[in-house]
Amino acid sequence: RAKGLVPNAVQTPLGTVRQDFTSSPNWLRVEVTNKGIYKVDAADFAAAGFPIGSIDPRTIRVFTGSGLPVLEELNPPSGWLSETAISVVGEGDGRLDGTDYVLFYGLGSSGWKDEMGAAPLDSMQRYINHPYETKNYYWLTWGGTFTNPPLRWGARNGAPELANGA
Repeated sequence: RAKGLVPNAVQTPLGTVRQDFTSSPNWLRVEVTNKGIYKVDAADFAAAGFPIGSIDPRTIRVFTGSGLPVLEELNPPSGWLSETAISVVGEGDGRLDGTDYVLFYGLGSSGWKDEMGAAPLDSMQRYINHPYETKNYYWLTWGGTFTNPPLRWGARNGAPELANGA
């Protein structure tokens, strides 16, 4: 349980200040080893020592850094953590119950540059094999004094469409 960490607030190019760890007192670190969909449920919050009855799932957010190694051929990291869109199943009632859970798409510490938001430098260097780390970290938080609403996955109709429009 990471609580009360206070990195410096970062001013974005548009002049606004990004949110930092002081925006919420509640933080849960999740380790990710591979690319995929990850699930965090009420039992995971409870196992980390958080009382699930006091968590409003409508306020849950997930943040992450790039996971990229800081190498001379890559641009140095800028800013703080970035919020990633998530799905919170069962958030409608405002209580974190035993059947509620959070889904997010996570990337490991190694992977393809285009998946990690880094443009390939040349045709030979498209895959990043992180030389120092085997995990990437995601931070879940809830409550707090964030100014914007939490990011959520959008819903799309998956029904097939006929070519003739019928």
